[in-house]
Amino acid sequence: VVTTAIPEVVRTARGEYLVGPVNRDQQLALYSPSGRFVRTIGRAGRGPGEFHTIARVARGAGDSVLVYDAATRRLSILSPSLQFVRSVSLADHRQLKQGSGFFVG
Repeated sequence: VVTTAIPEVVRTARGEYLVGPVNRDQQLALYSPSGRFVRTIGRAGRGPGEFHTIARVARGAGDSVLVYDAATRRLSILSPSLQFVRSVSLADHRQLKQGSGFFVG
C-alpha cells in the first residue's frame, strides 16, 4: 500500500531499486534488479534510522543513499548496504540547493 505521498524511486549502485515511502510506517522498500521485493528499511519514528515524513530519496556520494525527512528537517545518510550511518539536522531545508540533485521545495 502506497501512502498519499508520491514515492521516490532510486536505483542503487548495485542495480537494485529503492522506493519510499511505501506505507504508513514511512519505510523504504528494496527491490532486486528484476523487481523482486527484498526487504524494507527503516520504520516510523524520530530516532536514528527512523522516518516521520519522507520527502526525498536520492543517491549520494560514494553510493550512499540520502533520505530527507520533512517533518524532522533531517537528512539521514545510509551506507551503500542501506544501513543507517548518521543524520544531519537541516533547520532550514533551503540548505539543499536546487541543482544539487536533491532539491526540496
